[in-house]
Amino acid sequence: GGDVGPGAGPLTPREEREPGFVAAGGGTTSDSAGIALPDWTPWAIGLSALTLFIIAMTPTLKWLQRRRRLAKLRSGDISSAWDDITERLTDLGDPFEQGATPIEAAEGVDVALVPLATTYGQSLYGEHESTTLVIDQAVEAHSQAVDHLTTRYSTAERLVAVMRPTRLLRRLAVLSQRRGPKKDSA
Repeated sequence: GGDVGPGAGPLTPREEREPGFVAAGGGTTSDSAGIALPDWTPWAIGLSALTLFIIAMTPTLKWLQRRRRLAKLRSGDISSAWDDITERLTDLGDPFEQGATPIEAAEGVDVALVPLATTYGQSLYGEHESTTLVIDQAVEAHSQAVDHLTTRYSTAERLVAVMRPTRLLRRLAVLSQRRGPKKDSA
């Protein structure tokens, strides 16, 4: 036998223990020519892609929802203004107290929201019909509430709120409660 080049001989014990080891002669100790990825890698990539998609779409979906609500408000649906402020406050981490009347809820967070709460409460409890004057009052009260939230919360807090998928998380929580363990009625 002639002289054998480096790496062409039998594998050392270290080379046998390392499945992705490439011998100097170009061979590998595994069946693939590249790096072997763990079995869970495609799932991790898919989950990461889904998470990034949700994060990217959340501000767009919120913007579209707000546009729809403002259009509904201008056509007489005063509850859409209240829904918008309620959702904004929830995203900001300052939700209204559950079970409170609109005025109680507004006073509990910030008195600057009371004009909108009053207009909404009057439409909700039938004290006023949605006339042009009432709609204009609601549009103005909503605009003032939005402006106030802009000054009350920092830019960083508002940015986090825009990115927070509150509605999606709320829907997932509702779905998980519906699919929760069923109680036996025995």
